[in-house]
Amino acid sequence: MRPAENIKKLIKNAPIKTNPAVNEAVLRDLLNELDKSEKKPSAALQPNIWKIIMKSRITQLTTAAVIIIAVLVGINFLNGTTSWAEIIKAFNEVENVHFSSTMFGLDGTKTEYHMYLKRPDCFYEDSAQRIIIDNGKERLTIDKEKKTAQFSDSLLPYKPLEKHYMFKQLDLFRGENQNAQNGYEITKIEEESSDTTLVFGLHHKKGHMRDREIKAKAWVEADTMLPLKMRLELVKPEKNEPASIEMVFDYKQIPDEVFALVVPEGYEQLPGKQRGVLSGKVLDENERPVVHAIVYCMDRTGDFSEQTTTGESGQFTFRLPPEGTNKLVFMPVFVRAFCEDDPNRVAWTTVSNPAEDRDIGAEIPGKFGKIEFEGNMLKNATGIIIKMELAGSISGKVIDTDGDTIPNASVKLICGPNIKWRDGSMSLRIRNLGGIGKRGELIVQTDEHGHFEFRNIPRWGHNSSFTLIASASGYVKTNSRFKAETPLETEQIDIKLLEAGLTIRGKLIDNYGEPLSARNISAAATIDGCRSYVRAKTDEKGEFTIEGVPVSQNLKITASLSHKRNIPPHDKEKYNSYVYYPDVVVGIDYEQGKNEYEIEMIAEKPELILNIEVKNTSGEILKYFPVEIRVDPRIISSQWTEDKNFTCRTDENGRCRFTDMPNVRGLRLVLWGGNHVWHEKLSENEKIFAEEYKKKHFWADLPIEIRDGQKEYNITAVTLTRQESENRKRRKNR
Repeated sequence: MRPAENIKKLIKNAPIKTNPAVNEAVLRDLLNELDKSEKKPSAALQPNIWKIIMKSRITQLTTAAVIIIAVLVGINFLNGTTSWAEIIKAFNEVENVHFSSTMFGLDGTKTEYHMYLKRPDCFYEDSAQRIIIDNGKERLTIDKEKKTAQFSDSLLPYKPLEKHYMFKQLDLFRGENQNAQNGYEITKIEEESSDTTLVFGLHHKKGHMRDREIKAKAWVEADTMLPLKMRLELVKPEKNEPASIEMVFDYKQIPDEVFALVVPEGYEQLPGKQRGVLSGKVLDENERPVVHAIVYCMDRTGDFSEQTTTGESGQFTFRLPPEGTNKLVFMPVFVRAFCEDDPNRVAWTTVSNPAEDRDIGAEIPGKFGKIEFEGNMLKNATGIIIKMELAGSISGKVIDTDGDTIPNASVKLICGPNIKWRDGSMSLRIRNLGGIGKRGELIVQTDEHGHFEFRNIPRWGHNSSFTLIASASGYVKTNSRFKAETPLETEQIDIKLLEAGLTIRGKLIDNYGEPLSARNISAAATIDGCRSYVRAKTDEKGEFTIEGVPVSQNLKITASLSHKRNIPPHDKEKYNSYVYYPDVVVGIDYEQGKNEYEIEMIAEKPELILNIEVKNTSGEILKYFPVEIRVDPRIISSQWTEDKNFTCRTDENGRCRFTDMPNVRGLRLVLWGGNHVWHEKLSENEKIFAEEYKKKHFWADLPIEIRDGQKEYNITAVTLTRQESENRKRRKNR
């Protein structure tokens, strides 16, 4: 789940009634969500968070909390100068931080917030509603309103202190020109600065963040380059918004007593908060416990990936992340167990909603006691029993183009398992089987003879896919993929690596000479079923450089333009302004000894116009008839066809119009009475026609003839009834 999505969910579930305490709580939770944002590119993250926050149905009630966030992360935006980069560096190196903020309301009220951080593992937070103390082992939450206190496991193993937003968020938004992108102007106020203190001014213009105009100052100690104080004012505050906020930073040694886990006198101590678990037993074919078996457990995203071993009774237990870590366990959760000295046995199952996977007749092994979940998130699973069964294996060698073996190469196995389900197969949504990789990837190294082997693999068949990814120093990363139609037994795969020795420089423009920026470029070569590739992106001038390109006679450079890769729909500005083009592929004429090449890639802008009129064989127009433009899906992505409405209905005159169509081979017109048009809402009259067409008209597939230089076409398309289509087939087969 993306950080922005978590924030959206958080705000949606917040209480409607607001007060300073509510604002404080919302602030705290939102800032916790920002801890997760380190994995996101900075340029994409910040605008998306604000858009989601501002569109929430309770934004007006929690604007004060939102503004506080602007202050707390406001330091992020002060990164356009070398001086502020030094401040960031200094701030991230301190061991003790006492942070306090005071929010001044329009009515004169004050709300205070305090936080103490002490590296490596001490945390203290005092807000209007609660106190949280965490010493790296245990956590104490004190509810001021309810007068209760509750112990739980520390969250710091999952949210290390060095990744706390007070230390790390300043790194999120680094980069030149970021200030201009976010509407902030940063200036050093020379007349207020001195030899001991530097003063920076921040101005947030209208047109950003709901047209809020914000002015702020930051005071920085010149010797240490540490921020001392920040003050923010909302130029025209509205109801429920603060008039100003002031933050003060202190870096003195914090006494250990601050982090003492002591229940205050007069507070009720609640039972300790228990974490969820995933537990069960591993048995052999004769129902006997399997002792010292290795057990791996991975959720669907790979964020939860753990390993353990079974005890004397074959028991295994995985403790799920504590509540509040934002480390969610998404189902299905894959469990695999085996013994290292027995390569021919494996036990496995998936933990998910029983109604989804098991009650439909899918062949998923394992027995279950109790599964607790919320949506697709696992909360607790106990009483799991998995039994050993026959396992498969995949082995082979990693070699170079001369056939020489490559020792100490890394080989990773990615799976796309299918299992028997009714009369077909069903995907298990599993990629990683459990291993040394960060997300449970199964990775092995080749021996001195270049040999590798993956053992204890479930015997998946039914068109299951297996992808081997090999890499070695001096060579290009290479994929080799195969499918198992029958249950996997032993599979022998050799992976051939190409030397990484070429550099490709180029420019990507359209047929009008306009550069295409931020587009994905890949250099790929295939040899004996093994595909090697490296990637790059074009800059604002459409230029790119790809280094470490495979040395090959069949090298192809591809500009991937037919899909909005890595642009989420909620980033509407980029999403809606994206222009699709057919992919561009350019071959390289490799010359022995030549290591650098320059190319120009020209993408043809889609601008064909197709005016369609639909009639039946009697010459009658067909109004409200579904019409579709089709082409090879490898050329035009499903995302493109949906965004640009490659399917529509004729109007009351039997006509429709397609614009921005690509000039590609295989473009054709499909007339099918039962076709569906995306997101359409038919009137009652239109529904009558649609139902009639579905019953009466079957299929017509007409090629579209494209002529050089012609951009607009008037096409009369004739569709057949089902009976006419059958008659034609019979005549053709005589």
